[in-house]
Amino acid sequence: QLAADPAEAPSLEAAATSASIAALSAGALAFHRPSLAAREAALAELLTCQQSFLESVQHERAHLADCSGLQEMECRLEQVREYQQRLARLRKEMHRQAERLQRLKKRAIQLQQAKQTELLKRQAERERELEAERQLIARPAEPPPAAQAAKPSGSS
Repeated sequence: QLAADPAEAPSLEAAATSASIAALSAGALAFHRPSLAAREAALAELLTCQQSFLESVQHERAHLADCSGLQEMECRLEQVREYQQRLARLRKEMHRQAERLQRLKKRAIQLQQAKQTELLKRQAERERELEAERQLIARPAEPPPAAQAAKPSGSS
């Protein structure tokens, strides 16, 4: 039925439109309410997990900040690096000293050989001089070999 009064017609239409909008809204809400409730529950669970994770991270952060062992470990690692550098320098120095020692040993052997050679030369020269002196010393003359054969020997 249509209203006889044209002034009442827009208000009836507005009432019908308002009622239909309300009905459509209620239907849309009823249709989406289960999925919205599930999403709201998932969101609440996510927020709870996020809060728990945040508390855990803050606890670990505070634990690490209070941990003096970490700073001590860094100090020890720095000392290890320093000792490794010292060790490398000492190894190089020992290698240089070993090479130097080998050169000195070689030189000492050469000098010892030269000294022995010189000593042998002196001894040979001395022996020659002694032999020459012996040659110069006067000796009694020996009888000729034929005279010795004519001489009778002892008791036969």
